[in-house]
Amino acid sequence: MPHPSPVTSPTPPAWPHRAHNPTPDDSVGCRGIHVPGHTACLAHLADPDRDTYLSGLVPGSDIDHRGTTFTEPLLNDLLATVRDSESGRPTFGNARFESATFTGDTNFESAIFAGYAGFSETTFTGRAWFGKATFTGNAWFAETRFTGSAEFREATFTGDAWFGKATFERDTEFGMATIAGNARFHSTAFKQTASFGPLECAGRLQLSGAVFGGPVTLLISARRLECRRTRWSATAELRLRYATVDFAQAVFEYPLMITAEASPLALNNGQPMAEQALAGSPDATVRMASMRGVDAAHLVLADVDLSQCLFTGTVHLDQLRLEGTCTFDKVPAHTSWQHWHPVRFTQRHTLAEEHHWRARQPAAVPG
Repeated sequence: MPHPSPVTSPTPPAWPHRAHNPTPDDSVGCRGIHVPGHTACLAHLADPDRDTYLSGLVPGSDIDHRGTTFTEPLLNDLLATVRDSESGRPTFGNARFESATFTGDTNFESAIFAGYAGFSETTFTGRAWFGKATFTGNAWFAETRFTGSAEFREATFTGDAWFGKATFERDTEFGMATIAGNARFHSTAFKQTASFGPLECAGRLQLSGAVFGGPVTLLISARRLECRRTRWSATAELRLRYATVDFAQAVFEYPLMITAEASPLALNNGQPMAEQALAGSPDATVRMASMRGVDAAHLVLADVDLSQCLFTGTVHLDQLRLEGTCTFDKVPAHTSWQHWHPVRFTQRHTLAEEHHWRARQPAAVPG
């Protein structure tokens, strides 16, 4: 089966390029940036010149191959030149692959990106392996297209990880990944099965506007999980720790369950996740911040804190299923006076909106 062609823009790139092989469908042609000291990209460089360039690279070298098309052999040659002899891991400094195209399978497994890792608007036409890769700077995969399966199993991000508006055509896995900064998957399309976790994110994990086309399992320890306007087109299970969850205007027509896990999430070997990135958090309580605008008919919540959750606009709230211990807020201690007699609120469970409403009442007199 032929690989789908990468989506190209009719606008030439800003960097110097030679525009090899333009076609009626692509008037720009090759967008590969010039190799330093030459007037062609790495893919179109003459063999002797390519060999000379590659021989000058060492582990930790900065590279810039924006817009370049990599075949499997060409990528393997590049990886071989920056492979550390002791660890056996390909090691880059700053690595710029924005708008590049990787044909066939791409194997960055165990690679170390010691600086900035740029893969924005890149196309992977086959399977993309980033398992056990380490990103010590920010990693950008914004608007990247994965037409084969994508694997980030055991990947470590010590900065931010950006996958906004990316497209994953096949199965996607982020198992046992660790993100020390924020992770952004806003408006990202997961067209088949997606597996997140166990995944640890010290900052915010943003899935707002994302679309999940197949069944999804999220096992996540994070400080905040944002799923505003996220669309779930199949069954979904979210097993969480620590997170404050914003689920406003999320859309789902199949059963979706959000569960707070009392114990650390288990890795594939059965050992608990260390959760080092979340050290110092007061507790692992999962708190719902908002369910505004949600149709709760297919929603199950288990062992979550609903005391601060906003429900305005939620429909079929009577069909919301609660399991385990789900906590609500209580009416605050308060006394008002009517006809010279004190009136006190009865202690009961209430929604966060009632607190907001009572705070706006002009006749409210603290007790």
